[in-house]
Amino acid sequence: DGQPAGEVLRDLNASISAASLDAAPVLAAKAFWLEQLEATDAARVALERALKLSPRLPYALYLRARWARETGDLESARTDLHDLLSVAPRSAVVLGELGWLLNQEDRQELAEVALRRAVAEKPDWAGVHLRRGLNFLQMGKIEDARFSLSEATSGDEAYARQNAVAWAAYLDGDIQGAIGEFAMLQDNLRGQEE
Repeated sequence: DGQPAGEVLRDLNASISAASLDAAPVLAAKAFWLEQLEATDAARVALERALKLSPRLPYALYLRARWARETGDLESARTDLHDLLSVAPRSAVVLGELGWLLNQEDRQELAEVALRRAVAEKPDWAGVHLRRGLNFLQMGKIEDARFSLSEATSGDEAYARQNAVAWAAYLDGDIQGAIGEFAMLQDNLRGQEE
């Protein structure tokens, strides 16, 4: 419904007005929330303003890199992620994003290195375990995929994890297991609709 996000945006706009010289972090946060509300153009404008005020602001560079990857501009995403790694080499979020970028470039072995480092920095992040599991599936490493997917037990990734577990079973030749996982996924999705 957007109501909580609308309240956040009102607060962010007030902060921008109150501290216009130090508005870059607030503008980057505003860009994030506008994107969540699917106001893509406004989000891009807020992000550009943030980067104009502070061209090396880590969160703004991260957002730009993630959005570039999501829209297929992998070269721009790679540039921003490498810049970020030079200042934050142990950032799990940056490593996870780099791993997924490398995966999209069909460089699964390198993606595994970045994703493994992301897991080492933030072992309780379900999303990076999910990405690592999917990367392992693409590499044909089913047991490694199953282990990673078993670690992705919380967060918004639950349905994607369950889908990936079903694919792992299928790729391993366990057709009955795959059917069972897909059936449970269907039941969970139906239950969410009610």
